[in-house]
Amino acid sequence: MNLAVRCLVVTVAVTAGVTACAPETSLLLDVDPSLVPGTQQLHVTGRQGKTLVFGPTIRPESAGPPLEGPQSLRVVLRDEWAGRTITVRVEALVDGRSAGAAEVDVQAAKQKETRVELTPEPLELACANCDGCCQDGVCIQGSVGACGTGGVACFACDGRLADRCSETGRCACGNGPACSPITGADRCIDGECHCGDGTPCPAGTECDNGLCRCTPDSCAGCCNANSCQPGTVDNACGSHGDACVVCTAPQHCTAGTCQ
Repeated sequence: MNLAVRCLVVTVAVTAGVTACAPETSLLLDVDPSLVPGTQQLHVTGRQGKTLVFGPTIRPESAGPPLEGPQSLRVVLRDEWAGRTITVRVEALVDGRSAGAAEVDVQAAKQKETRVELTPEPLELACANCDGCCQDGVCIQGSVGACGTGGVACFACDGRLADRCSETGRCACGNGPACSPITGADRCIDGECHCGDGTPCPAGTECDNGLCRCTPDSCAGCCNANSCQPGTVDNACGSHGDACVVCTAPQHCTAGTCQ
């Protein structure tokens, strides 16, 4: 199966913060899995040192026939990661297990798409039958400090945002995904996500140092007193998380601008 360009919309906290494949600060991963016969899926992570920047993401989500030809995946990053070195790792999965890998250090350009070529090569058999993750050639059971499944390279979860490594090899908080400031929570406490000492922030706001704020990263419409508005009405018009404005007659709010 030949994949179309797939959009991995990610943020520092691994969850979606933008909703479209826009020409923003992004990486376009061109992956050639031909050296690993039978590759069915690609397991993608990005990290800086031991800090997980994005992922893990698996494409396609379900295993099917072997992939045919080069695959392209787009990773959208927050602008704050532009110019900073990120280690991108792609693992070729066969029957849910890592059979090959490629890794490269890259620096994304701000508000531009940076192309990255990766060709996974077959892995040694040290972790061939590993149900957990592989670290220094040793198979270990997944944990917050070393998460993963199917023999992929271990990665560390952020202990503030996650309290376990799930059965699918992803960072998790309780029975749900890891918490994420961009989706309203900056800490995992007793298996639940919180913003500071309170509940998660409402949709359209992110958790910033324990406070809910409306920002360009969290709100597709406009911000009014830290509340995200659709930005489509005359008395609250705007887009991209900018401050809402009031359109004066004869202007009306059209596509987030007064016209």
